[in-house]
This record gives sequence, structure tokens and C-alpha cells, in this order.
Amino acid sequence: MYFNTECNVAGCQVYGFVGGMTGIASIFFLAAIALDRYNVISNPLDPVRKTTRLKAAIWAALIWTYSILFSSLPLTGHKFKPYVPEGYLTSCSFDYMTEDHFNKVFIFTFFLASWVVPFVVIVVCYCGICKSEKEKRKTELRLALVVVAVIVLWFVAWTPYAVVALLGITGRHGYITPLSSMIPAVFCKTASCIDPYVYSLSHPRLRKELTRIFCRQRYERERTNTMKTVWRTEASRSSIKGPDEVEEMTVAVKRMSKRQSFQDDESSASEGTVSVQLPVRHDPSPPSWYVPPKKDRSASFKHRSNDETPLTNISTDYVTA
Repeated sequence: MYFNTECNVAGCQVYGFVGGMTGIASIFFLAAIALDRYNVISNPLDPVRKTTRLKAAIWAALIWTYSILFSSLPLTGHKFKPYVPEGYLTSCSFDYMTEDHFNKVFIFTFFLASWVVPFVVIVVCYCGICKSEKEKRKTELRLALVVVAVIVLWFVAWTPYAVVALLGITGRHGYITPLSSMIPAVFCKTASCIDPYVYSLSHPRLRKELTRIFCRQRYERERTNTMKTVWRTEASRSSIKGPDEVEEMTVAVKRMSKRQSFQDDESSASEGTVSVQLPVRHDPSPPSWYVPPKKDRSASFKHRSNDETPLTNISTDYVTA
């Protein structure tokens, strides 16, 4: 770069193109993640807003296409200034120090399209997530908080670089020194390296996914052990109730016992009331002229013996048959 050779110029263009493309893609991917989290948490039952593999692939293709097209404009050479060295001439970026009006408009458009718009989308989505019911979707909110941490990291990393670019296109070159322009450039590129660690270390689902991608054998071994454990404990788990079910059963039993005791009290009280309120029944005494009839015990005994069959005859007939 120092001697303006063709190799160094080409390397500067490649460096600037790759840096611009990955920087634009990173913030738009974060905006897409924020939009997906908002749809999952705020509208979990809406099939139209559900993200499928096809939709995710389309979004990724659109983001990369937009990033490539926007970053390739300085390479066309038609009214667009090429990428130039910045800071201590160890990195290349857009020429925000130029006095060309067209290039200033391009830098400002780049600032709006690649920083303001995605940041507004991210803020709106996460404000909507914060208004959702936290008790019902704790897992998704935990993942959303991880993404918020990544957004804050990105904002802290790229905002100083955006401020330097705005100072350059507004003509305040006195505030821009090699050190003040080099530190934001290095810091914004470091944020893309820190994001995967924030994701992987903050949420178990993402840790499991990274293990599946990079440590396939370990993932299969852990999965096999987990399945064996589930198979062994399935019967015991089916017989053991959860704490919520145990609590509900306890409350139901208490209610039933209280109801039964209350019914017993009511029945005993009603029985006592009836016994007290009912008058004592007395048989009326016959009049003085009434003479009770006399019964002939011998006649009644003969009549009874004729109707009944002796047991001896029954047994004899049964044996004879």
C-alpha cells in the first residue's frame, strides 16, 4: 500500500469489499433474528409468521445478495470512489474523507441503509418482546436476552465507526486522526468474532447445536446416553406425579374431606332434629267393651302342617329319583 503497487491496490479492494460485505450481513442477520424472535414470542400460533427452513434460506440469500451488491459499488469505478486505506494504512474501507458530493451521498445512504434501518427494526422487535407475557415463554425470552446482548455488543462496536464516517462526510476532518479512525475499525471487526462465543456460552440449545456441528461423535454419544436414561426411567416417571399434579390432588382431597365432613354434620344435625321433633307414638288403648278373639292353636297347627312338606319325604323322593 505504501508504494501503491498493483498488488497492494487489489488487496486493498478485496479487503474493503470483504469487510463491507460481512459488516452489512452481520447487522442484517441480527435484525432477522430479532424479527424471528418477535414472531415466535408474540405470535407463537400464527403459521404465516412461523420461520421454516425455506424461509430462513430465502432470508439468508436476500441478506447476502444485498450485502454483496452494496459492497461491490465502490469496485465499479463509475462515480463511486474505490476503497482506500484508513488509520495507520493497515486496513481499507469506504472513502469517507472525500470531498466528492456524490460519494458523500453514497456514504450517508450506506449509513442509513446499513446502520439506522436495521437498528430501528431491532429496537422495535425487542420492545415488542418485552411487552409479551414473560411467565409463559421464559425459554424464548432467555434466548432473546442473549440476542439483546449481541445487539448491544454490535452497537458499541459499530457506532464509533459510524460516527467517524459521519464526521468525514460532514467535513470535520480535524476530529479524525489515524488513531481515532483505527481503533473503531479494529473494534467493529472484533465484534463479529465475539458474537459466536456469546451465543454458544449463553444458551444450552445453541451449545448443543454447536456440539452437533463441530463434535459429531460427542453429540451422538451424549444423545445415545440420554435416550438410554429416558428409556430406563420412563416407567418410573409415568408413575410419579409432578409437583403441580400432587398439589392439585392434595387440594382436591382436602375439599372432598371437608365436603364429606360437612355432609356428615348436616345429616347428624338433621337426624337429631327429626328425633326431637317427631312425637312419641303410643298405641291406642281398646275400649272397655272390646273382647279379643280366641285362637285355636290346634287348628292352626294342623293347617300349617298340611301346607308344608316334611323334610323326610323330600329327601326320600330325591334319593329314590
